[in-house]
Amino acid sequence: MDQQRLERKMERYIEIVSQLKRKIKWSVSNNQTYMMIASMYVVNEKEFNMDRFLDMSEYIKDEVGLFSTLKSQTRFTTAAMLDIHFDTPKEMFHKYLEVYEAFVDQRFQRGVFTYIAAMVHFLKHGELNLPLVQRARSIYKGMRVEHPFLTTNTDYPLSVLLGEVDKEEDALINYVEAFYAHLNENGFTKGNQLQFLSHILALPSEESEKILVERVQKVKSTFVDFRLKGKQAYYPEMGMLSLIENGASHVSTVKQLSSKLDKEKLFKWYPDMNVKITTNIVVSEITEDTNVTETNLYTAIEAIVQAQQAAMVAVLASSSAVVAGGGDGS
Repeated sequence: MDQQRLERKMERYIEIVSQLKRKIKWSVSNNQTYMMIASMYVVNEKEFNMDRFLDMSEYIKDEVGLFSTLKSQTRFTTAAMLDIHFDTPKEMFHKYLEVYEAFVDQRFQRGVFTYIAAMVHFLKHGELNLPLVQRARSIYKGMRVEHPFLTTNTDYPLSVLLGEVDKEEDALINYVEAFYAHLNENGFTKGNQLQFLSHILALPSEESEKILVERVQKVKSTFVDFRLKGKQAYYPEMGMLSLIENGASHVSTVKQLSSKLDKEKLFKWYPDMNVKITTNIVVSEITEDTNVTETNLYTAIEAIVQAQQAAMVAVLASSSAVVAGGGDGS
């Protein structure tokens, strides 16, 4: 891993957060939203242009209905994702809305989590792939059967990613459940974060279930060694690192970078978010290695970074979404 490149990424991340805070602080409720948006640009190696970003954000606000979730600060993360991935984001925005409506037609509930799920699908395919939307809905229902109290709308994006896995549906659900059970038997606490971790490990990988479970245990142990603790909030990050051979060896870099952010005025109140963001950036740097990009693992890691970003966007958006009467006037 190129340490100088990594340091430049961190400098760029800090600069983008600072720009966003200066420009849109009256429209965003917390610094974590700036952090999430900045990390997207850094992880995806996309140049950040404030004027282009704001123009897209205002376009979304103007194009949706009065009570749409996208009228709120969710428009900023949506604008970022479209700006990062498409040369003509305004044109693609309307295609994205068509995908969103297709998700609603398949009985995904209107609101922020379906917007995120539709975006995950859209970024993958650039258009509607109805059979995969239907499969995602079916997988979500299977998840609810296994964990009725844990599985909520927040799991929509993960059901979309799992729908891309080339496994028969029942076998896939059982595969996820095997990870959940084995990890719980080995000291991981039951709950939403363990479910998320189990889903991450079920995404395409060249490694066996046994090896992945052993790697996650080692990564968790290394988190504790570096005083990052082994708390549930970091389970997804542990999963990301465990897909990489010798992933535990990169925990020291995560600790170093997150500690640096902890000392910055802009970031010091968000230690958990700092760990999540720096893990994303470290993993993105690892995937620049040609030995990784030439394997199926590269695709898996990309999907996991996307899943983690979707999860963070969804959590941030849900705390500030403006939805009238439970509906969503898109």
